[in-house]
Formats: sequence, structure tokens, C-alpha cells
Amino acid sequence: SENGPVFVLLSSDMTAPHPMSCPISWQMLRIYVPFEQMTEKVISLLSISISSISSLLILTFLPCLIHTIIGIIYGSDIRPRWGYVFWYMLGIMLFYFFPCKIDNKDFKFILKSAYIVMLITFLILGTLFTVEKNYRSRYPVAEVFEDIQTVWAENYNTPVKYIGGDSEWSFPITIYGEGHPINIMDTFGYKNPWIDEEDLKKSGAVFIDRNPYRLIKSVKKACGYLNEDFIISPVKYNFKIFNALNLSRDYYTYYFIVPPIK
Repeated sequence: SENGPVFVLLSSDMTAPHPMSCPISWQMLRIYVPFEQMTEKVISLLSISISSISSLLILTFLPCLIHTIIGIIYGSDIRPRWGYVFWYMLGIMLFYFFPCKIDNKDFKFILKSAYIVMLITFLILGTLFTVEKNYRSRYPVAEVFEDIQTVWAENYNTPVKYIGGDSEWSFPITIYGEGHPINIMDTFGYKNPWIDEEDLKKSGAVFIDRNPYRLIKSVKKACGYLNEDFIISPVKYNFKIFNALNLSRDYYTYYFIVPPIK
């Protein structure tokens, strides 16, 4: 593209289509991934013999330790999926401490058992996906954004150009919403290089999040030009989510409109 290569950021949630599975530009990706430093670290780790217990311990516990430290520093939740590397290498480490011989018969039994577990898991997840009513996989993006646009249009003659807040709510609107508003990412203090603050100030923005207190923080962080006495009052928005059986569930989120300032 004009702004460099475009990547696809895939979520670790494998049970349903996830809003974080979306195109990410080079500038957006560089905020989260320091490629040069990461490449050097990976090469240095791979140069260590995998038979070494020290490298096993590094590859097993270090990712968990890093994510724990980051969580403590930023006060964010520690999510289990962050430790995928830990769980993957844990099996290898167990074999190191508890070596056992596996003959051909044992291997065939393990393989058959694995396929049976995979089949059962597929049936369970397929059933859950049919009946579940979760916003991550049933998020009615078009309807939600259409309602927000209606409120916006009652006050302003311009289309919604910027959308911010929690990425699980704002990213789908960027990708699938009418006009594809530019996403304002919460990047722990870093400014979004693809957003001109003056244009943001003139255009206004919509912020959406299920947590009203987190939404207020997102607004203050993205719109630093707002006066300290500017009142941020998130609006509760109710909607319905339907599953594959057309059964509904009442859901809600919060949004806030930052008005354009000429």
C-alpha cells in the first residue's frame, strides 16, 4: 500500500471469528513489535542448543515472566492465552525431567487418542458456536454503528471519521463499518502516527467500550487538546445479539462522542 506493507494480525482466539483479525499497516505494527530487537533475540535464543536445560527453562518460563511484569507495570489483566509459548514448551520440559520410552504401539495409541480428542472438541465447539450469543463472534457491527451514526448526524453534518476505545469494539467498525472510520489505538502512551491531532480536533471522534471508566481514559489519552473541565459522560447503548438459532440476548456497551472543534 502507499504506507508500506500491510500485515494481518490474527487473534489467538481460535473458536470464533475475532475482531482483532484485521489488516494492520506497517506504522501500526511497529508500535507493538520492535522487529529489529526481536529478531536479534530470536536468533540468539535459537543459537542455544535445545537439549540444554537452560534454554528449555528460558523458552518455558521467560514468556510468562515477561507478560507478568508487563501486567504488573501497566495494571492490566494477565490473560491465559498470553502464555501459549509456556504451555507449548511445558510438555518438552516434562519429558526432560521424566524421560520415558514410547514404542510404535504407544505412539499409535497416543495418535488415535489425539484425533478422538480433536473430534470431540470440534463437536463441542461447533455446538457452542451455534448456540452461543457472545459479542466477540456475534457483534452486530453494522447495526451498532448505524445507530451511533444516527446520533452523530443529528448534531453534525460530516461523517464519522475517527473511532476509538476498546479495540474489540472499535476495530470491527473500522473494518466493516460504513465509511471505514480511522481507528485510534490505545498504545500505552504512544501517539498514533497515522492520526493528525489537528484533523482529529476538527473532525471529532466516537469512542466505544463496554467499560465506561476505561472509555473515559481512552478519550483523555487520545484527545489531549480537551480542556480539563470538559465533561466526559459515556452513554449506555443497549442492543441484541442473535445466535445461529435466532435466539437473542440483551447486550450493552458505552459510547461517547467527542464533538468537532473548529
